[in-house]
Amino acid sequence: MPSWNIPPSVQTTIADQITALLYDGILEPAQWAKGLRRIQAQLECAAFHHLDISSLGKSARSVAVSLQDTEPPSKKVLEFERHYMPQDIRVPAMWATLEGGVWWDQEHFSDSTIRRAPIYAEFPASMGIQQTVCIPLRDGAASRDFVGFMRHLDQKPFDRDEQALVGLLVPHMVRANKLRYRASQLAVQAGLGAAALDALPQALAVVDAGLRVRYANAAAEHVFAGRARFTSCQGVLHASDPESQRLLEHRVAEACRVGDFARAGIVRIAASEHLGGECSVHILPLRASHPLATALHAVPHALLVWSSTLAVKTVEHICTALGLTETEARLALMLAQGRTVKDFAQAQGCSWHTARTHAKNLLTKTGCHRQAEIVQLLQAFTWG
Repeated sequence: MPSWNIPPSVQTTIADQITALLYDGILEPAQWAKGLRRIQAQLECAAFHHLDISSLGKSARSVAVSLQDTEPPSKKVLEFERHYMPQDIRVPAMWATLEGGVWWDQEHFSDSTIRRAPIYAEFPASMGIQQTVCIPLRDGAASRDFVGFMRHLDQKPFDRDEQALVGLLVPHMVRANKLRYRASQLAVQAGLGAAALDALPQALAVVDAGLRVRYANAAAEHVFAGRARFTSCQGVLHASDPESQRLLEHRVAEACRVGDFARAGIVRIAASEHLGGECSVHILPLRASHPLATALHAVPHALLVWSSTLAVKTVEHICTALGLTETEARLALMLAQGRTVKDFAQAQGCSWHTARTHAKNLLTKTGCHRQAEIVQLLQAFTWG
């Protein structure tokens, strides 16, 4: 229903209902679209358009369009991007509006300007729409988000009640969209990280201080399925014998300490006729730089790396498994080969001071306290 002459209490109720949909849309795109459609209906608009406009030069911005409705048709959006966007007189005005502001074209352009400008006279008119209210939702270094709501040609300008409703909604629209954007970025990063880790032949798992398994790659799931030395029962990691279990709990607790108190350790299960050869698990603090850390809400976790007879010697694999930079991974591999930090400095063509800095970063990220522990850890990757 239209928002004309609606009492303030009812206006607030409507805004609350829409706001709930927008916040539900942080993780559910369908709810975000539903919230925008509700605003469209409340403002009696014909369409809305959510754009991500690149900031690579104001004279030649590229536009990525996220259509949340069937209008305007996708071919019209493509026409807008290729032909009308460079001459759209609304864009500079929109760009000058700060995040969380509201831009009403009826307050910026005269009727004669609207009649002459191609973006009004040709493009939206062909779809039966004209008036626009635009809200900058996100200011980013590489792009900005805008959402616009457009009215039919034969409708009157937005009135005070409608402007008041938009004013109530804007702060929530901005916050919800920022959270949507951040959630989508984290999902992409986590997806890429998990996909790379799943591809490793090295068994890796992430557990909390209570040994609850928060992540296990395919190789680790294979280890658990074997039910020999380590199993995952109802999502909790168990070792094959009481002494190994006690040591596992102790090492994980050490790795899950906060900040600089966290340290790496190792659990070895001796060879036996029943279980086969010796098995070693390196237990490291899961640092914030690791691709799996973003989804764990800053709660301390431990990264478990099983020893392997497979030769996983590439810099890329070490980076992916341990969350290291390429330089740090190269240093770790050289140390595992019996070479020194001085050798690394010479090979890299860097100063001794720079090489020492890389070594300190390597120790910090792995939770190791001595170079000998780094060598021991890398042996799990290279010699088993």
